[in-house]
Amino acid sequence: MGVRLAGKSAALAEVNQAILEAAGDSRFEEQAWDFFCECGGEECHECVRLAVDAYVRLHDSGGAVLADGHTSSERAVEDRMAVEPVRVLVVDDNEACRKGLAEVVSTAEQFALAGCADSGQEALQLLPRLDPHLVLLDVRMPGLDGPETARRILARQPQAVVVLVSAEPDLEPLAASCGATTFLPKSKVTPKGLSEIWAETRARAAKTRREAHALQQEARAVKAQAKHQIQRAKENLMPPEGNP
Repeated sequence: MGVRLAGKSAALAEVNQAILEAAGDSRFEEQAWDFFCECGGEECHECVRLAVDAYVRLHDSGGAVLADGHTSSERAVEDRMAVEPVRVLVVDDNEACRKGLAEVVSTAEQFALAGCADSGQEALQLLPRLDPHLVLLDVRMPGLDGPETARRILARQPQAVVVLVSAEPDLEPLAASCGATTFLPKSKVTPKGLSEIWAETRARAAKTRREAHALQQEARAVKAQAKHQIQRAKENLMPPEGNP
């Protein structure tokens, strides 16, 4: 998923914000500073020298710090996710239900069956290798049940979309209690239903990114205003030139 692969980019953006704050609190704010490239590449350790105001303008416009020839992994992944299939892991202890869910996934446009598991334990074992975007997870299973398996999946891969499913209706509170995205009765697990859940999830993620960016801009504006007011207060407290 785009957010997952862009995790390094987000972490480096946070480091760059700390560098910005350090620059703002120092007497060398007017100098250029080395900011980390936010391409998210696994082997990238490059820095980009920018003036503080240039960095602020870049991020206020929604851009990322990128070394020459580098591209943002978040943008690249989002572009690929528009055309690549969504990998789905099906987890159900009942063989007939497992096959039925797998068939739904296989017939759904833009979705691909990554694999199946007959227990929560097997799902956790398969997780690193299959790296699913979406997990269809049965609620009632022996051993690790659906909610507990969901908690463990999300602890390891927080960006995974986990959907609890069951033959029983009205189990929405279980999804909320374990961090799952939603609950669906098995009778309503259809290609259209999967597409709607995925579209809603991506829309929420995009909204969260926009809100986070807006909060960052607001925080910068408040900090700049406070800094300006402090400077004015210092000037007002200084005696006029020529006075002892």
